[in-house]
Amino acid sequence: MEKYRKFDDASCGINPFVPLPEQKLSSALVVPILIRMAERLFNYCLCKMILSGFRAGQTKASYHPEHKDFDFIKNEKGELSVVDKITSNDVIICNNVSLIDYLFLEMAYAPLFTAVAVNKQTGKYGFRKLSMLEIPFHAIGIKFPQEVDSSQCFESLLALKNSCYVKRPIVVFPEGTKTNGRGILSFPQDIVQILLNAADQEKLTLHTLRFDYAFIYTSPYNSTDPTGIKTTLKLLVQVQNSMMIQYYFNLEEKLRENIKTEEKYSYIRKTMMPRGKEYQLQLTYHDHQQFLDYWFGTQDKFYVSKDKKQQ
Repeated sequence: MEKYRKFDDASCGINPFVPLPEQKLSSALVVPILIRMAERLFNYCLCKMILSGFRAGQTKASYHPEHKDFDFIKNEKGELSVVDKITSNDVIICNNVSLIDYLFLEMAYAPLFTAVAVNKQTGKYGFRKLSMLEIPFHAIGIKFPQEVDSSQCFESLLALKNSCYVKRPIVVFPEGTKTNGRGILSFPQDIVQILLNAADQEKLTLHTLRFDYAFIYTSPYNSTDPTGIKTTLKLLVQVQNSMMIQYYFNLEEKLRENIKTEEKYSYIRKTMMPRGKEYQLQLTYHDHQQFLDYWFGTQDKFYVSKDKKQQ
């Protein structure tokens, strides 16, 4: 992956867009894989869209190390029995790396999913609601912030919450894209202010959830498949996978402290990072767009050059 070094983050050298390495599937696994795929496809045809279908049945939950309920005495790895405090009036701030993120959130909270958007009239960033028809495409593939009319772009999470007929948690993905989970991208400044206002002025309850996955053969992470079709098919034949969720409840308590805006923003991103790997990247979703253009350009050149050699 040397040719993609140009997209490494300048602050730490991390590339949050390149696919994570996978082990090659053994020919001995072909028959079990085909059986598993047939079983899962049959279940999906019967509308049994269950989380275990994507081999994420092994779910480990932990608190962020700086959370007041985190206790190294109970478990030095921090994998505690987490008491879920999320209610229908809360805001859930998440990283986004996989289709399974959406499946878990839907099954656990039945939330209102949102996406980062750009107000056509003002050029400011905000959040827009995702319709039921849009959610599958955002869950499976990679989508970037779109320009929308002012009526669809909410620059206040309280206003967004009040616009809902049914009370349910609101999920926001402030990075504006999917990554490989190796760091948290920089948020648009308008999005940072919306989150801080939600905690301080609007008195909303905020939580952060971080999703990570341990795998061997087929990666659940999707940072290079815009349609998501290839990644989803790989998940159908997944041999081994476990899901890890890191919680930080009541983030608003910290954000209401009398500290600088930069420190509050940094703390939000810190709660979205794994233990010992706190990479607050300078890269943004714009860099991901450029990376994908370069990725597919180099992939095409590879196949073209290969064909020419064969000729």
